[in-house]
Amino acid sequence: MKGAPEYVIPISKSVFNNRYEEVEWNDQTSTINDIKTIPVLEDIVVNKMCRNGLKCLSYAYRVMPKYELNNLMDNFDPESENFLDELIHDMVYLATFGLEDKVRVFKGEEGVAETIKMIRFGTVD
Repeated sequence: MKGAPEYVIPISKSVFNNRYEEVEWNDQTSTINDIKTIPVLEDIVVNKMCRNGLKCLSYAYRVMPKYELNNLMDNFDPESENFLDELIHDMVYLATFGLEDKVRVFKGEEGVAETIKMIRFGTVD
């Protein structure tokens, strides 16, 4: 799965260490906007990536036997909140990528609409 780091990281129970072995997350927690989470979210993602203007996406996965997925699909609508709740636990955190958004960095938030018009129509008038 992929998504915002503040969503993906807290639902991940483990991560790979520098020997590519799956290990449990450190039990330490911190709080960001009243959400308890692990320090990597605040220390690396927020302080080093987001504050430098990067758009962040985190990735995690879960190994699931096919019969278990089929059972979930038989019991829940795949578009339902219940299906998602059953699916996204015990995730293994893979990485967080920081994507540079030059439109926002160079133009600021107010320049986004102007830039999109320029790309789409060749003019802002």
